[in-house]
Amino acid sequence: MNKSGIRHFILCLDGDEAGFKGSGRFINNIYDDILVDYIKLPEGKDINDLTLEEFKKLEDKYL
Repeated sequence: MNKSGIRHFILCLDGDEAGFKGSGRFINNIYDDILVDYIKLPEGKDINDLTLEEFKKLEDKYL
């Protein structure tokens, strides 16, 4: 990824334990010069369960 020019990632994974563990694995394997932000979904929610308005509220809260 470092060669791709990507400097900022925004992760949005399921709000359950598996999503949290997935974000940890990703962050541990990312380069030091890339900024990673994480949007935490409500427990038991999937990204596809949210309306655009609900997602934008989470985006405002976490970013």
